[in-house]
Amino acid sequence: MFLLLPIKTDAPFRRRPTVNYALIAINVGIFIFFRYLLPEPNVRAVFELNGAFPQLHQFLTYAFLHADWGHLIGNMLFLYIFGNSLNDKLGHLNYLMFYLAGGIFAGAGYTITHSVPLVGASGAIAAVTTGFLVLYPRSNVLVLIWIVYFVDTVEFSSLLLIVFKMVLYDNVISPALYSGQSNVAYGAHLIGYLFGFLVPVLLLAVRALDRDQFDILALWSRIGRRRQFAAVSRQGPAFYPSPKTADTGPIEPRPIPEPVLRLREEIGQALGRYDAATAAEKYRRLIEVDPEHVLARKELLDIANQLMSEQRHPQAAEAYEKYLRHYPDASQVEQVQLLLGILYIRYLNRPDRALELLRQARKNLTNSGQITLCDDQIRRLENP
Repeated sequence: MFLLLPIKTDAPFRRRPTVNYALIAINVGIFIFFRYLLPEPNVRAVFELNGAFPQLHQFLTYAFLHADWGHLIGNMLFLYIFGNSLNDKLGHLNYLMFYLAGGIFAGAGYTITHSVPLVGASGAIAAVTTGFLVLYPRSNVLVLIWIVYFVDTVEFSSLLLIVFKMVLYDNVISPALYSGQSNVAYGAHLIGYLFGFLVPVLLLAVRALDRDQFDILALWSRIGRRRQFAAVSRQGPAFYPSPKTADTGPIEPRPIPEPVLRLREEIGQALGRYDAATAAEKYRRLIEVDPEHVLARKELLDIANQLMSEQRHPQAAEAYEKYLRHYPDASQVEQVQLLLGILYIRYLNRPDRALELLRQARKNLTNSGQITLCDDQIRRLENP
C-alpha cells in the first residue's frame, strides 16, 4: 500500500472562510439526500452532466453530486486544504464565483471529448488548487506518507506537489502508463487546473486582485532579478546606479558588496516564509553594512512594521522615513505619515517633525477614524 495524502498548508488566513465551509456542507448534505433520503437513479440523472446531451443546468448541478463516500471525502479534503486560504484572499463572493466558474468550465471541457455522465466537484476543486498555487507559490503542504506499515508526515513545496504530483503525474503520466478503464474524469481535472491558474494570473496582472510579494508573479520577478544578478556577476563586480549632480556630472558607481546581496536575498526568503522577525534582524545587519541601502517598497514597509511591533522605535522611524523618501507616491503613504507622526509624539519626542508629517497625512486621509485621530494630534501639537 502506498498513499500520499495532503493534510494542511502553512498559508495563513485572517478571517473565517465561511463560503468554503458552506460549500463543503452543501456537498455533504446533497450527497446524504440523494443516497439515503431520495435514492432514485432517475431523479439523480436529471442533475448529472450528460456528456452526450448536456442540459444547461447540469453544468452547475453535476459538481454537487458524488458517486460514493470515498469520492466525496477525497474531494472535500482537498477543498478544505486549499480552499480556506483562497477564500480569505479572494473574499467571499469572488471565491464563490471562482469556484462555480471552475466547475462550469471543467464540465464544458469534459463534454467536448466524453459522452458518459459526469458527477463530482473535482473540476471546481482543481481550479481552487491551482488558484491557491498562483497566490501562495512559496507555501508548503504537510503530506501524510503511508507505505505498507510505514506512516510519517513530510512537508513539500506546494509548487512541486501541485504541479508535478497532482497535475502532471496524477492526470497525465499515470493515465498514460495505466491506460485501462477508469471512471476518473482526467480531462475535467486538467481544464479545471488550467482555468484555476490562468484566471488569478490575469487578475494579478491587471491589478484586479491585490498584489503582494508572495504571489506567483512576484516569484517570477525574483527569478528574473536573480538571473540579472547572475549575469552581472559573470561580467564582473556589481555596481550601484550612477547618481548625477548638476555641477560634477556622473559620480563613479560604487560596487555592491557581496554581504549586501546576500542579506537582501535572506530578507526576501524570510519574508517569503512569513518570518518577519528574522527579516527585521537581517535588515538591521544590512543597514550596518550599508546604511543607505533601500529595499523594495513592500519589503521595506513590512520591515518597518515589524520593527514597530517589536518596539524598536528609532529603527522603525528610520525605516519609515526611508520609505517616505524613496516611495513618496505609494498608495499607503498618508497612513505611514500618520503612524510615523504618532511614533514621534509618543516615543521619540520630535514634535516638529510629527506636526509636519501629520499635516501632510491629513491632506490625503479618507478613513474617518484616521482623520479624527490625525486632527486630534495636530490640535495637541499646535496648542500644547
